[in-house]
Amino acid sequence: METINIRPASLDDAKKVAELLYLSMSWIKDFMKLENKSASLDFLEEMVKIEDHAFSFDKISLAEANEEVVGLLLSYPGGESMKLGLKTAINFRQASDYFSVFKFLKLLWATLTVEKADKREYYISNLGVEDKYRKLGIGENLLTYAENKAVNSGYKRLSLLVRVDNEVAKNLYYKYNYKIINVFKFNKRKICKMIKDI
Repeated sequence: METINIRPASLDDAKKVAELLYLSMSWIKDFMKLENKSASLDFLEEMVKIEDHAFSFDKISLAEANEEVVGLLLSYPGGESMKLGLKTAINFRQASDYFSVFKFLKLLWATLTVEKADKREYYISNLGVEDKYRKLGIGENLLTYAENKAVNSGYKRLSLLVRVDNEVAKNLYYKYNYKIINVFKFNKRKICKMIKDI
């Protein structure tokens, strides 16, 4: 494998970003009541193109190997979590006929009550790697990249959320000294909050 290059995403990457986001959040199809994977990808692609919310291209870094985008890191300062979540809920509501007022209020409630990260933490929202490129160090490279971004921005802690049943991801995070500090239920799933002091 060639060297892994990590770079900021651009608008031109929206289609590929949507595919990688879907890998790390396939629940979006059911949550948004979208018909199938294709509809989910189209929806995510449109969301990625909108600036300054929790899924926008300006919060995403991409890993390239062999001149192909193969991995994604979506991260931002924890203090922006609530603001970005509110903007995302509004964008979801405006972009989808399927996103009912009830779903909108549910997402707003989650944004206001689920502490993803506090202002002292740098938050990793999504980490995704193409299936055929897994176990080649790309996830590790993206985690290291996030850690460097955090340190360069003056943060001393990283945080992330992961499903309790996602043993593969949890094992990667344990390997890099993340620890579980909280377990809670969100959208019918058990979620762990993990942190790493840096």
